[in-house]
Amino acid sequence: MNNKFYIIIAITISTISNGLYSQNQPQPYAISVGGLLLEHQYSHEQVIAALGSPQSYHTENDFTFGNIREYIFNSNNVHFYNNLFKYLNLINSAFKLNGIVGVGDPASKIYDLPHNNIENSNMNNSQIIYYLYFRNIEIDDLSPIKFYVENGVITRIVYIYCDDV
Repeated sequence: MNNKFYIIIAITISTISNGLYSQNQPQPYAISVGGLLLEHQYSHEQVIAALGSPQSYHTENDFTFGNIREYIFNSNNVHFYNNLFKYLNLINSAFKLNGIVGVGDPASKIYDLPHNNIENSNMNNSQIIYYLYFRNIEIDDLSPIKFYVENGVITRIVYIYCDDV
């Protein structure tokens, strides 16, 4: 047999094993805002098409984080770092996660989102923070979605992507 045959066999085995490896890796549960999935890349045009025209828009190139795009929609902040959806701060009902849970909704709706785990901690008598882990991995402590809840109602939703997970 010639060397071409061995190269073709090696490439085929490598391709199959890489495909099987990626299929066996846990994938994050899909969490989106206006159809834009957290931790996915989007162009400026895609953000505008999905979320509409922002109240304000700012872009800068940062030595540490690269290209940063910040959008403000009705006082809600959405950030992209090198086109990756990495930051979300919702303070009113303009947007809902997966179209079903947003600011102003009862805390019980948090459980309607796809998740690996949900934990909470009491901040004081009327405020609780819920931590929704959606990355579908065993250790997911660095990037949960945080729901701030007062008297049973969601008052704020925050997500900050962490590269270390």
